[in-house]
Amino acid sequence: MVRKKTVINGILSSLVFLILILFMVPLIQTIFTSLKPDLEIYKVPVTLIPQTITLDHYHHVFTKLSRDFSNFMRNSVIVTSGSVLLILFLGSLAGYGLARIDFYGKKFIIFFISFIVSIPLIITVIPIFMMETALRIKNTNIGLILPYSAVYMPIPLFIIYSTFLKIPTELEESAIIDGCNRFTIYRKIFLPLAVGGMVAAGIITFLNCWGEFLFALILTTKRSATTLAIGIMKINEEEQAWALGPMSAVMILSIIIPFSLYMVFQRYFIKGLMEGSIKG
Repeated sequence: MVRKKTVINGILSSLVFLILILFMVPLIQTIFTSLKPDLEIYKVPVTLIPQTITLDHYHHVFTKLSRDFSNFMRNSVIVTSGSVLLILFLGSLAGYGLARIDFYGKKFIIFFISFIVSIPLIITVIPIFMMETALRIKNTNIGLILPYSAVYMPIPLFIIYSTFLKIPTELEESAIIDGCNRFTIYRKIFLPLAVGGMVAAGIITFLNCWGEFLFALILTTKRSATTLAIGIMKINEEEQAWALGPMSAVMILSIIIPFSLYMVFQRYFIKGLMEGSIKG
């Protein structure tokens, strides 16, 4: 029995390792390509590990492409950070209300929010485009922050909602007896105890918004408002169709911020997902 269990664990571990390799190969290939000289990139047969390491492609990004790259990066940071802050603020308020306040129509609201997750984003593009045209907020950072906050709200909201549900009601009852109002309880009791869930919701939102392509493509036609996801495509078109070296360098630089964010908050992220898991 013990031997059978050991064999099963070994098979499962091998499968996990294989899946990890499949996910890591494109990233590793991109890193190596960004470090290869042009002659080696287009060499046949293709080599995986660089025979000669060069930083010319990164130098190219920080010199010839520095103005565009910094502008695209700045827009992505502003839009993503603004969306995360707005979603966490509104999502935590809504999560507290759904988790702790009984009111008519509560179950319908929860059902409706869960239903929104199943709606393809492409359906929302035309009405959002028309509204932003009427409000004249296209080609602005706020013109991306608002739709991002709307379409990416449900999942972070449910994580925060589930985290609030697991906080003991005795704490809330004690605070009410002491004369605290709802907002004070939310701010001084629930938010400090839900740090893990808030961090998990924030990281998920950050990753969704950072690499978002559809809305950024349609709602930003000016170069000054372009985010990094669209900027990479524009840089590729302007450099040349097969500028693999500079494009690989741009892609690696573009993932530094989300990767660093995840590594810093990894412990809170995993803890928050565990706390915010929804039990049937």
